[in-house]
Amino acid sequence: MSIQEEVRRVISPDYVGTIKADATDPADQVRVSLGVRGEVTAVVALQLTAAVKTEQGLREALFDAANRAEAGRVMNELALVGACDPEAPSAVPTTLAPLPGPIAQRLVVRTPDEQADHLARYINNGGLDPIEAPGTRWASSSNGYLSLAFNDRGQLAALKADQEWLYAVNLDRLNNALKEAVES
Repeated sequence: MSIQEEVRRVISPDYVGTIKADATDPADQVRVSLGVRGEVTAVVALQLTAAVKTEQGLREALFDAANRAEAGRVMNELALVGACDPEAPSAVPTTLAPLPGPIAQRLVVRTPDEQADHLARYINNGGLDPIEAPGTRWASSSNGYLSLAFNDRGQLAALKADQEWLYAVNLDRLNNALKEAVES
């Protein structure tokens, strides 16, 4: 099976792996934990900074952490099936001949290691940002000030938070609201 087929299989909605993953955003403000299907199992705010106290800042931190966790999960699953085995002999990049007609940039075929690295960078840079889809379900905290949307697979799709509540909230209350929204 080629690396592309393995990647498609691992990120498909029906794939159940063996790796649970968790990651934080680059500033270590929020941690997101994922289950073996990539579903969100926990969200924890690690610190309250000025950025996290805004809806946009909390959203960015949350999705950065979720994307990093998903990248880690996918890369570990690929490593388990041997799709990006560092011991395997790596193919030399092949440069393809130019196509007839207008001159275009030369196409370069990436080795499996380069493809895996490119996929990790793509995911880490928000390449898998979820979109609002018909199967999206919203879950709210008991106080109604924080809502998270999840797609059919259980991945984060959106966040809504009352800005005044978020500005005044303490770390324990924010974590309780996040926990209630994830578990409901």
